[in-house]
Amino acid sequence: MYEELLYYIWEHKHYSGALKGSDGEEIEIISPGECNNDSGPDFSNARIRIDETEWAGNIEIHNKASDWFRHGHQDDEAYDSTVLHIVYEDDARIERKDGSRIAQLCLKPFISTAMIYRYQMFMQARSWIACQGQIGNISPERIRLWLPALASERLQRKTQSISLIYENSGHDWETSFYILLAQSFGFKVNNLPFEMLARQLPIKQILKQQGNPFIVEALIFGMSGLLPDDGNEKYPMELLNEFAFQQQKLSLHPIDRNLWKTGRLRPGNFPTVRLAQFAAIMQDYESLFSKILKNTDRDSLHKLLRKPIHHYWENHYQFGKTAAKRIKVLGESSADLLIINTIAPFLFFYGKSRRKQELCEQALDLLSDIPAENNRIIRSYKQLGINAESAMESQALIELRKQYCVPKKCLLCRIGHQLLHAESKF
Repeated sequence: MYEELLYYIWEHKHYSGALKGSDGEEIEIISPGECNNDSGPDFSNARIRIDETEWAGNIEIHNKASDWFRHGHQDDEAYDSTVLHIVYEDDARIERKDGSRIAQLCLKPFISTAMIYRYQMFMQARSWIACQGQIGNISPERIRLWLPALASERLQRKTQSISLIYENSGHDWETSFYILLAQSFGFKVNNLPFEMLARQLPIKQILKQQGNPFIVEALIFGMSGLLPDDGNEKYPMELLNEFAFQQQKLSLHPIDRNLWKTGRLRPGNFPTVRLAQFAAIMQDYESLFSKILKNTDRDSLHKLLRKPIHHYWENHYQFGKTAAKRIKVLGESSADLLIINTIAPFLFFYGKSRRKQELCEQALDLLSDIPAENNRIIRSYKQLGINAESAMESQALIELRKQYCVPKKCLLCRIGHQLLHAESKF
């Protein structure tokens, strides 16, 4: 028997029949109490009636009654306030330190064996998700009702890392957004060097050069450490010379060029191309986050993110190496990913911080206007009959997979809850 299942059964009152204690006393549950995630008894502030007497206090739950002694509760005064001991197997009599008996309720006769069987199946499953063979018993429409809440959970969880950036930036919104945007421009593979670049090149230095796009490019490429030491091409050498001047003037320290990764990347995702696209946005960065607050629709955000880049990159992917001519403006799907991973979470965080619920709702609405992501998680759910129709729903499914399915938190999952209470066995 899984102890966490007993917690779930107790908290949600998933038992039936007239409850009787180990000594035959009648037990009525007025309130199961509040789950305690800290040290001490499992539930506090419970109210129960044993025969004619009403009790208020703590509840302790164990698989076996003898676990009370195995955990050393008999020597811990914190457990003297226990008014009821819940067990699945009644194999011991429990007393307080003063020798008074603690009422004990064995739940085994009062709970569904089918629920236990299903939960054991989930915990022992080795499939992609625990309920892979059963999730088809729930209509996709019912699952879809939970997705907005899951998407909100995901945005809320992302605000934790954004909060740290905000704290470390001295509560500066524009600086915080600049660092987060840079980080996201790494598109997972190069998140770290992009973030390091942004932290070592303060936004104030870029803002001083608004109207001087070449200097902005020189600063960003120079700080990346990717500028060539020499060569025959005019543009890279001009960047190198300009950065040398700015570096000495501002005492700048470029990051290590070896931090950048190119292995298994398509040419369009090379760091140099991403840096050129990032530099194009930085050339008109002034009050960018303020502009975003006024333009929270997908088309307007694409205009802010998909800026033309220097013509050098039309036939280059790296410095000094020519390639077939191709305009490398940030693609639609890449812009969407920046909205999903940067703008929507930051907007949500800003709304939470300023207590403006309408901005939190705008963040969710923005995700709803963007096509669903296409990755392994989304494709796997689609094979199970759950098809994401927007980025809001794909983000929700990613949250479901990572925060519920992988750690097998079936008892906290609405899908798991419904499957555990299905009328028929699988």
